[in-house]
Amino acid sequence: MPSQSRFVVSLSTLALCLVVVSPPAPAQDDAASAPLRADSQASADAQAEPASDDGDGAADSSEASQASGDGSDSAFDEEMAGPLMDDDDQADLPDSVVTATRTNTPVSELTRSVTALDREAIDQQAAISRDLGDILGKTVPGMATSTEGLTSFTQTLRGRRFLTMIDGVPISTPLRDGQRDLKSIDPSALDRVEVIRGGTAVYGFGATGGLINYITRDPVDEGLSGFSEAGFKFNTQHPGGSLQSHTAHGASGQLGPFDFLFNGSFTDRNRFFDADRNRLPAEPLATQGGLGDTYEWNILGKVGLDFDQNAQRVELMINNYDISQHTDLVASPGDPGENETATGVTGDPTNTFETENSVLNFSYEHRDVLGSLVKLQAYHQDYTSGFGTFPLGGGQQGFSTVFSEKIGTRLTIQTPLWDGANAPRLVWGLDYQNDRTAEPVGAAVKSG
Repeated sequence: MPSQSRFVVSLSTLALCLVVVSPPAPAQDDAASAPLRADSQASADAQAEPASDDGDGAADSSEASQASGDGSDSAFDEEMAGPLMDDDDQADLPDSVVTATRTNTPVSELTRSVTALDREAIDQQAAISRDLGDILGKTVPGMATSTEGLTSFTQTLRGRRFLTMIDGVPISTPLRDGQRDLKSIDPSALDRVEVIRGGTAVYGFGATGGLINYITRDPVDEGLSGFSEAGFKFNTQHPGGSLQSHTAHGASGQLGPFDFLFNGSFTDRNRFFDADRNRLPAEPLATQGGLGDTYEWNILGKVGLDFDQNAQRVELMINNYDISQHTDLVASPGDPGENETATGVTGDPTNTFETENSVLNFSYEHRDVLGSLVKLQAYHQDYTSGFGTFPLGGGQQGFSTVFSEKIGTRLTIQTPLWDGANAPRLVWGLDYQNDRTAEPVGAAVKSG
């Protein structure tokens, strides 16, 4: 009979008077009539790097060069002098980045080091790998390379841990960090990804290295729209054993003041092989789990309503993600002394890995409450991540699962200090979050 011990951490946080004086917002002629949905047209130039002092080799990659947009040969020069751009370059920048200041702030006004990947950039990378950890590791300066497994254990941002969010809802579990937060949504459900480098507490604790915010797709502005995609790839030496396939479908529309979006995806991965045609272990990172022999699915749904002549908006979002590994492979350790690599061989594995993440998010926005812009967010997040077995001695094996549940609200108010289009703004509000995380540790007699 398995025995269990339980480790539970519960933390409630309340943040009062978050006060930031920000630069003046640019005047917008259509501000009174534009819908309140976040701008979904952030271009690849959103990757503009006002500062890049991470010194990572990735800063010299082609993706980082596109992100910089200023032709500078030195990341240090960018850090000290800022981006050099003319009026045409500024016109190509996205209208705003939400994550850095919790308000729609033009990139040209940010003092933080920012990278934003738009839908096109995500699609380009997903054609090679649908692993978001791999996508970010190849496109974000300062981001360590992917583990190519379920975990992000060694993947850091500027050498430190980061806080992962979906539409501003915290996904990471800093109370008992399972470090699987990068794989918490499918790329097909995303409109863009915003990455803020450097420690910050603007969304609470856990962001010593920075923030990664997955921003989900928005419904179309008018009419009805849909898409379907499917793809597969395989190793030509082992076409049957290495086949990987995915499919994604979506529909969205707007009917008067009401809009909706639905997106679903499924990915089936078979086994992985190295360049020497050796079959790789299903769990190359010991008890952390790999991507081989996994099933992955994601469902995203949104409904929204604009009213009061587009001065107010309410929106409800739900996303459910699951990735699980089912394999009959065990690791053959090889012999480093004989230059023999570890391979995967058929056996009776004792580990079953699975990560499930569910997010429910309600948002409300009012453009003019006594002259202030008010945004209210309430969310619930449920996270489960199972880990492999480890030896305890005495013929026993240990196993554990991280359970985390978060409930929170976030109120952000943007108030002009005086009348006028160029008046500075005071950003203030109230945050509350209750985070309850547990990691039951069980023990069972080792079979065989």
